[in-house]
Amino acid sequence: MVENAGIGRATLYRIWDNLIKYNVIIHTRYIGKAKLFKLNSENEKIQKLKEIYDMLAIEDLKKRVEKQKVKLSG
Repeated sequence: MVENAGIGRATLYRIWDNLIKYNVIIHTRYIGKAKLFKLNSENEKIQKLKEIYDMLAIEDLKKRVEKQKVKLSG
């Protein structure tokens, strides 16, 4: 999680309780003594973040397509 988020371990430990408190992440199951969590996709804030991410990804793809069109026509 730390690697994918691009943050340090200390930062994750500092915010972990808030992620759980605000239902950003939810406990899913145990494997042995390990407690597993996942992103709570039913959380309204997470849904909004996903919408923003999708919008930015689509915008980026459109820009790349336009660049390709310019390269092919030029």
